[in-house]
Amino acid sequence: MALSPTEANQDYPVPLEACKVYRVLPDPQAILHHMIRVIDESEEGDLYPNRYFTIVERAESLKQVLTSMN
Repeated sequence: MALSPTEANQDYPVPLEACKVYRVLPDPQAILHHMIRVIDESEEGDLYPNRYFTIVERAESLKQVLTSMN
């Protein structure tokens, strides 16, 4: 899972929603280029710079991240 930043990025045709949790698909090649493959609003696995997201491994971690944002 990946949590988008508080300020959603408008640089892409399908902008990310702020503070939304997105599914991440494994992509070893993307990782080499500091990118992650995210299922976004287009419902496809699009590449985004990994700096746009906070990676969350488990639901408990997500709760901690969301709590720290308030």
